[in-house]
Amino acid sequence: MLNLSMNSYVIANKINAFVNLAYDLKPDFVNSHIGFNDLHYARMIPLAFKLKGFNFQGELQDWMPRLYNLKSEPVNKPIVNPEGLSAIFPALVKKISKFKNIVESLGGSFILGAKAHKIKKDNKILYRLLEKFSTNISDYNWAIDFISIRDQFNFVDTVHSSDEDSFKISNIYFKKILNIIEKDKENFLKTSII
Repeated sequence: MLNLSMNSYVIANKINAFVNLAYDLKPDFVNSHIGFNDLHYARMIPLAFKLKGFNFQGELQDWMPRLYNLKSEPVNKPIVNPEGLSAIFPALVKKISKFKNIVESLGGSFILGAKAHKIKKDNKILYRLLEKFSTNISDYNWAIDFISIRDQFNFVDTVHSSDEDSFKISNIYFKKILNIIEKDKENFLKTSII
């Protein structure tokens, strides 16, 4: 098991980490626990990026001036850019499909986990995007909708579960992997032994 996640990663970061660090290993399973960062940061990026489906951590726009002048360059709090909000979700779905296709081209199984959160309804745009994500992935047999069961978890902040509940989440992924192996046991055992 390799954990290639980093704080504030969006799916483009995960694809990059996978291709550069795990691709040659041809893993049998790839779990991608995503959603919150992608939808949170996508609200803040410029329209041209949204329309092309690009996404990045909003604070990255401030790194260069601060690198050379920490005292006089304040950190700008990212603000929501209301333009192009409708482009966010289709771009995320496209990137998820891209990641899934890369994993499956290597013979692996891709498991998407919609990251649970405790965002309140008064954060209207983000809450609505996360609920749409939850609703849309619930039909995929290769996905786990942690958003719809978020009340089962304790959080240490808005999106990070407690250590104890991180084990619960891991166990849900483990059961999903066992289910996949059970459904295709014969083929899985052949390819795993070689």
